[in-house]
Amino acid sequence: MSIDVAGKPLSVPLLLSVIVEEMPTASHDSTALELARELADMRLLHDLSSQLIAEQQIDSLYDRVAGAAMALMRSDFSSMQVLHPDRNGGELRLLAHRGLTAADAERWKWVAHDAATSCGAALRARTRVIVPDMEQSDLIAPALPAFRQAGIRSAQSTPLFSRDGELVGMLTTHWRRVHSPSERELALFDILARQAADLIHHRRGEDRLREAHDVLEQRVADRTREVRDLLARVVQGLEDERHRIARDIHDHVGQQLTALRMNIHLMATSPSTEQSGRTQSLAETLDRTIEGLAWELRPPELELVGLAGALWSLVDEWTARFNVPADCDLSEMMKVRFDRDTESNVYRIAQEALHNVSRHAHASHVDVDLVHVPAGCLLTIRDDGDGFPATARSTTGGRHLGLVNMRERAALIGGTLAIESGPAGTMVRLFIPESSD
Repeated sequence: MSIDVAGKPLSVPLLLSVIVEEMPTASHDSTALELARELADMRLLHDLSSQLIAEQQIDSLYDRVAGAAMALMRSDFSSMQVLHPDRNGGELRLLAHRGLTAADAERWKWVAHDAATSCGAALRARTRVIVPDMEQSDLIAPALPAFRQAGIRSAQSTPLFSRDGELVGMLTTHWRRVHSPSERELALFDILARQAADLIHHRRGEDRLREAHDVLEQRVADRTREVRDLLARVVQGLEDERHRIARDIHDHVGQQLTALRMNIHLMATSPSTEQSGRTQSLAETLDRTIEGLAWELRPPELELVGLAGALWSLVDEWTARFNVPADCDLSEMMKVRFDRDTESNVYRIAQEALHNVSRHAHASHVDVDLVHVPAGCLLTIRDDGDGFPATARSTTGGRHLGLVNMRERAALIGGTLAIESGPAGTMVRLFIPESSD
């Protein structure tokens, strides 16, 4: 450590020797003692500064700051506190102390902003508070018995401010006797307070970074779990779809093929015009069944006429199959094309919604609309059938799985799905954002 004098750097010891040599002999001894004391204090601050840079264990540094505070002020006790501004309007928590008993440390583990202590007063005033004699202080009077028990007669508390002006803590020293710190002591103490404030600010930054890291890790873990759950549901959905298709093939195509084979055998043994007509009818029915299965797997209209045209065909086929009248408002979207994934997912959502109507709603009428809205398009499917309560969405097995599938498909295209259901029927609304166009 060095100080510039007349443009020349001098070390602290050399500077002190120059000053001492220039002093009158009568005051030489006392001044030399003061300078030696100041030199020791400056060395203490310098050593602490080096420790703050090198030390990784911040908790141990709090204790060293408390020790340095007691040494600089020649006090009998010291404490370092951190401010928790969100706790009961602002409270100080004890980080480290010197000289206090375990019972006293526990008593002052938390100090409220309205406490009858020097640190409480400094917290309220946001400036240093000195109490030379607690026996004569109205400020301390409510808590005087506790200080008498601890053997504390005087105190000073210095607020700790970060470099951007935020109050972050408090550094306090106490004496067993009546005492007022000198200006020199307070000036050196302010240097220590600056280091203590930087230490707390650094710790807060580390804590916030750690918290942000923990939150990010939790989000990653939650998202990973969601993706795994989604993948499991997708796989299960595929398996269910395979079983359904296999069942349809067995129940419809298999039976129709058996009937066709029997009719062909009868024609071979005893041909007749009636038998020929029945065989022709069975072949046509089989053709329609196979075409319907292919249409469910991926309707060709999606490739040929786009989403609106495919929805029109879907509603028309659904109406014919289940004999439920339906109105469509798709005209303004007939020439609008979406990307392949969007068209496929929107179509499947509509298909699932109509499937739920046919299985659960007992509806007498359905409306299907696809229109432009601000920032995107809106698909609406309304029925006048039996609605279902909100709890049924998570307890009704088949419907629940269908709704989950619809929501997942909506999420895949960046859309949002809203379902409103009640005694007057159910309304499914799918918002398709503009980016999907």
